[in-house]
Amino acid sequence: MPIKCRYCDGYRFENNDLWHYLFDDDPLCMNCRKSLMLKKRKIKVKDMTVESFYVYEDNFRSMILQYKEAHDEALKDVFFHPFKDWLYLKYHGYIMTYVPSSPSKLSQRGFDHIAESIKEIRLEKRCLFEKRKDRSQSAKGDHRLMEDNFRLKENIRKEDKILIVDDILTSGASMYGCYKLIKDKCRKVKCLTLAYSKYYLDNK
Repeated sequence: MPIKCRYCDGYRFENNDLWHYLFDDDPLCMNCRKSLMLKKRKIKVKDMTVESFYVYEDNFRSMILQYKEAHDEALKDVFFHPFKDWLYLKYHGYIMTYVPSSPSKLSQRGFDHIAESIKEIRLEKRCLFEKRKDRSQSAKGDHRLMEDNFRLKENIRKEDKILIVDDILTSGASMYGCYKLIKDKCRKVKCLTLAYSKYYLDNK
């Protein structure tokens, strides 16, 4: 029996050829995968460069909210799946870490959505950061408050190479808060997000 798409529940191979049926292990059907606006780019935030894959538009937003807020854990593998081998080759030797969720979100979901979504990537992983406290929506407009809301919870070595991952790049304040904690403490720091705000399409 054909395997179903984890998002739309349609058959993944219904409109595909035999090659896809035999070899393609994408958890999304081709229609759902194509609905995501893949437009890879690098974005500068202060002295930090962030590599990102998708534009954060309606289809991507719906899918990731289904995962994060509706707690649909079956979607955990769909976002990084097309890039998992490429990431392994490009960042071989790096320690993969992530921007952590707030304590309240962790309590509500029962899992950290980024930590779960990177499990299938064959890189060493460590949880290096934690948020000091929850921030209200009004505080999110204050980038300095957001940047300073993280602390380093594990020691790193000068020779370490670190890859910081997050889901969506909006202002970049949260990722920069993690980045600046370690940028002078280790050999290299790279930053990666799944998606970026449409703002960056017009502001290069």
